[in-house]
Formats: sequence, C-alpha cells, structure tokens
Amino acid sequence: MDFLHLGESGAAGEAQAAYLPAGYMPEIAWRITAYRELAELQSRAEWENLRKRWKDRFGHWEEVTELLLMYHRVRIEANLVKLSSIETKADKLMMLRNGDYVMMGGRFPRLTKTPAKARLLEIEKWILSLKTG
Repeated sequence: MDFLHLGESGAAGEAQAAYLPAGYMPEIAWRITAYRELAELQSRAEWENLRKRWKDRFGHWEEVTELLLMYHRVRIEANLVKLSSIETKADKLMMLRNGDYVMMGGRFPRLTKTPAKARLLEIEKWILSLKTG
C-alpha cells in the first residue's frame, strides 16, 4: 500500500508510518513478541482479543500503532475472502484473487479518502463487500 510504511523509519514520500513505538512497549522482547503475534493472527476475534490485551497491559496507543493494528485487520479480512494481494497506486485499489484482479465495472475500485486511517477503512469496506458480492 503506497500510502502506508510498515516501520518506524525510511518512510518514502508521503507514506504514513505504522509500527510499535518504544514509548508504547518499552521492552524490545515485548515488541518482537507483539509483531510475531500480529503476523500470526487469523481471525477478527483473535485481532480483537490482541487489541484488548494490549490496551489492558500498555494503555492507550499512538496513531502509528492504531494504523499497524488496522493494517493487520485488513490483512485478515483479505485472507478470509481469498485475496492473495492488495496494492494501492494513487487512488487505485488493486486486489488479486484466484490469479485475477478484482474489477468493478471493468475498472479497479477507486479510493476517495486521503488520510491513512480513512484509506484503510475504505479498503476494508471494499474487501467486506466481496463477502456479500
């Protein structure tokens, strides 16, 4: 996703960073475990449980952590509808399923939002529409 950079540094252009800051999880071992747990999430219920555990243990988080959590929620939803990849280029949303791009009226779906959080919500909405469509 060209609007999101998964990591603390090296964000190119206007990409918004998404990561776990040391100020939120001070111990590196905690952050390593947290990243592993995020990568292993398979369902929305698991994602919600992880989110609740972090909030209970570490308290309120910054937007960069919220974006990381939202990214993984989108990843989970994409896996549930059998998407093998999701890319964005400017306002185009390119989702690949069964070797073919998902098109709407012969075109890639268009994203209308600019902030990273709003874009992730918009992508999730498109993905969820594939469950019913």
